[in-house]
Amino acid sequence: MCIIMNLKTTSLLLLLFNTLVYTLDIKAQAPSLDESIDELSNTDTLKRLSAIRALSILGPAAAKAVDPLIKVINTDRNRTIRIEAVDALGKIGPDAAKAVDPLIRFLRGTDGYLQMKAAIALGEIGPDAAKAVDPLIENLNSKTDLVKTSAVYALGEIGPSAVKAVDPLINLLENREFTVQSAVALGEIGPGAAKAVDSLIKLLKDPNFSVRTSAAEALGKIGLVAFRSLINILKEASCDSTEHTAELAAEALGAMGPQAVDSLVNILNTANSVRCVRKYAAYALGKMGPGAAKAVDPLIKLLKDPDSGVRTSAAEALGKIGPNAAKALNSLLKLLNDPYTAPYPRLAAETAIISISDNSAKRADKIRLDSLQFIITQFESFLSSFKDQILTQADKDLVSKINSDINSMKYTIDQRKGLIVNKIISLAKQFPVPAAVVLLAIGLLLLWSTLLWLSPLSLLTINNAIRNFSPDIPKVGKVPLRTLTMASLFNYHPRVLDAWVEKYAPEARQRFNRRKTVLDRRVHVSVPTVLDDATIPELKPDNLKPVFANTQSCLLIWGEGGSGKTSLACQIANWASSDDVAQRLKPHRMLPVLIEHELVDGEKGKRLLVAITGQLWSLIDTESTVPDELLEQLLRQGRILVLIDHFSECSEETRAEIRPATPNFFVNTLVITSRIDEPLGHINRHTLKPLRIEGNRLSRFIDVYLVQRNKRDLFSDPEYFDACRQLSLMVMGDRNITVLLAKLFADQMIVVKESSDETDLPKTVPDLMQRYVKELNRGISEARIEDSEVLRCARIVAWECLKQTFLPSSAARTRVLEALNGENGNKKLHYLEERLRLIRSIGEEGDWVRISLDPLAEYLAALHVLRANGANLDNWRKFLQYLDSKSIELKKISGFLLALSDCCQSYKDSLGVPNEICLELNFRASKSGGSD
Repeated sequence: MCIIMNLKTTSLLLLLFNTLVYTLDIKAQAPSLDESIDELSNTDTLKRLSAIRALSILGPAAAKAVDPLIKVINTDRNRTIRIEAVDALGKIGPDAAKAVDPLIRFLRGTDGYLQMKAAIALGEIGPDAAKAVDPLIENLNSKTDLVKTSAVYALGEIGPSAVKAVDPLINLLENREFTVQSAVALGEIGPGAAKAVDSLIKLLKDPNFSVRTSAAEALGKIGLVAFRSLINILKEASCDSTEHTAELAAEALGAMGPQAVDSLVNILNTANSVRCVRKYAAYALGKMGPGAAKAVDPLIKLLKDPDSGVRTSAAEALGKIGPNAAKALNSLLKLLNDPYTAPYPRLAAETAIISISDNSAKRADKIRLDSLQFIITQFESFLSSFKDQILTQADKDLVSKINSDINSMKYTIDQRKGLIVNKIISLAKQFPVPAAVVLLAIGLLLLWSTLLWLSPLSLLTINNAIRNFSPDIPKVGKVPLRTLTMASLFNYHPRVLDAWVEKYAPEARQRFNRRKTVLDRRVHVSVPTVLDDATIPELKPDNLKPVFANTQSCLLIWGEGGSGKTSLACQIANWASSDDVAQRLKPHRMLPVLIEHELVDGEKGKRLLVAITGQLWSLIDTESTVPDELLEQLLRQGRILVLIDHFSECSEETRAEIRPATPNFFVNTLVITSRIDEPLGHINRHTLKPLRIEGNRLSRFIDVYLVQRNKRDLFSDPEYFDACRQLSLMVMGDRNITVLLAKLFADQMIVVKESSDETDLPKTVPDLMQRYVKELNRGISEARIEDSEVLRCARIVAWECLKQTFLPSSAARTRVLEALNGENGNKKLHYLEERLRLIRSIGEEGDWVRISLDPLAEYLAALHVLRANGANLDNWRKFLQYLDSKSIELKKISGFLLALSDCCQSYKDSLGVPNEICLELNFRASKSGGSD
């Protein structure tokens, strides 16, 4: 009772200490290891306590603190400090072996809580604490349960060295409070706990699940000593009260490994064995995995067992055995296709087939060639049964998976048979003409090497011509002629692929540059970008060469709509395929392929390959498409640069086809454009983000843009500088603008100059934004909605997207439709999204909408607010109160405040906006940092 009270008092004191520590905020910043060690000698108790806890958190990394902590537990008078130090030593683990002797002294003390903590620490130190076995055994007799429990735990963690504790632990099995812990500890001691087998066997029939399970696990770890007893339990089991005991015995036998296989096979072959015995014998064999290969034939027989549970266990076991169970495929197929069998055996059969296929492909380089060929034959026979059948989607997926694994195994065979030269040399010693064989091999190598340098494409032609020839070699079997002649070693050599690319590059470049997407972006003006974390004023090929230096290269170009992502992608494509070697992103030329539409053609999982094939065919102008094998090598070896445009806007089906992080993704040189920073899985990707154009650099951008469009001569110097001055006034000093809107202004300059109408250039950013929307609408011919209505709807949508946070975001589609307030709301929303691309849907169901360009959203929303409040001072005051009620930091919404101020300045006279409101809005915009 005294010890229990002491423990309670200690717990209360620890709680008070914790509260005090956190109240004083002592751990505001975690100290370093050296600082914590120094603090151990501090006279301030709280600081010592904090240091010890910091060391405890560091765990094994605090190994150098062992000696100072030992000093603490030996000398510190504060009990709580000693307890925490003991705990920290335990957390350090095996590196704290020096502390075993001091900890043993605590074991033999009278403080129950310290005894418990010391035992736990010794357990965490592990086998190096073997000298603590005797005092731990003494603590098994403690009257305090915590002390006893911690001693059992420590003995188990010490493991085989604690063999002296077997008898006390066996005795402790009879105490229901400690049965489970004692069984676990005996299992950790292992074969040295052999005398505990009988006691553990009895526990397999215990009514408590935890007791039964821990006993079974312990028997499995004790090993062969328990083997005979477990086999007898399994043999003698009936399918009633002892069935669960049989299951536990099977669990333990399975953990013993191959040494139990023969006995389990004998059980399966026993004619009078009962259902549950067959079931759990099969289960035990499955746990052994490939080590149970001897049991394949008996397990195949069990697939016809009348009991569904037995059939399920047999199928599962065959799947876990893996490639050695290939002969079971046809039997598994019959089970899979049996309409009268229960669901579980059929599911187990399908899983087993996939497991055998997958493991055969993964271990193909370690399986004997004849065995591997046998496995392939078995799978091809298996697939032939699916011919002329109407397949479900599940069947199609299964066939596709197996075909893929067969191809992988065949490829491995080809690679391994590529060592045929060594076999020829070995065989040559047995025949009178070995020199001729060696000379032939050398001659072939010289021939292929010569062709590789003089006419690389001829190697591709030769390999294609002899592709289907496979002579039968004695004692070896059929060997592809390409392998036999060693031509396959050169078939897809980098020089061969480079020659293929060079042959088609001129036509491919011309056709690529004539594509509408590329043609529309033929005028490229470089803007500052951020490559990974580095800002680059003007992006050049040398900046990107490190990105494409690896075998697998993935570049994500991301940014808001209109920021120039696709333009950058097209520029990268031109560099990659350039005639100028200095501009290329890799040492060799790449052919660019642009994918900008949904992937809908072809089988699921192969649609990207189908799209690339089609696009490449349209570029190189050949009579037939590129063979799949050649295309895959071109992609894997980085001879084709694949550009995926608008990735963020793609459907989930298309996105699922483009997963660079998956092992079987064959595109090794990839550029993706997206409006968001796509994670793309666990892949070494690089990111490129185009920046907005700074206001004081707009004139230079416009000049370069006009020159590249050959329109600079339209403007006299005074006209040009007037326009630039107007643009400079429009953006008010250092404000920034997107590439799209800067180009829009330049395009407006051209339109106004070439137009017969006397249209003026937009004088304000709000005018420019509205002109942008009108320009989008001008391109619509059929079912066109008037500009005024388009602008009205766009303003409403923009406000719905901003009114909650005053930041460009998304709004619920239902809320937007309600705001549009008309029976044609859906039609108009569709018009803005599908015809003008002014908005986009968000979410799997498209339940949210968002304005495509953030600056446009801010200005349209500001125009909505301006028109809604007009000259009504009360309404403006309510709006400002609403704005203040959000308690949003002004600088976070500077874009919207600036847009509102701009709109107010532009239209205050026409809308009668009160002057005090204009001043207030201008003040808030200035205060937010949005203007100077």
